[in-house]
Amino acid sequence: MAMEKIKEANIQKLFLKVFTIDGSAKSLLVDEKMLCSYVTRLLADKNHVQMDPKWGIVEHLPDLYM
Repeated sequence: MAMEKIKEANIQKLFLKVFTIDGSAKSLLVDEKMLCSYVTRLLADKNHVQMDPKWGIVEHLPDLYM
């Protein structure tokens, strides 16, 4: 049990603010082990919509003008 806690403490977590096409925003805490498909599923559940295979996650990097 102690080893599991040590491993979990080493996992990097990231706070995301996700903007949707309608202009709304959702906040989400993800860790480095989460897959993009899992994060997309979480966002679909938070927005009360059905999953669509055409969805994707796009990273916005304003410091790099991307």
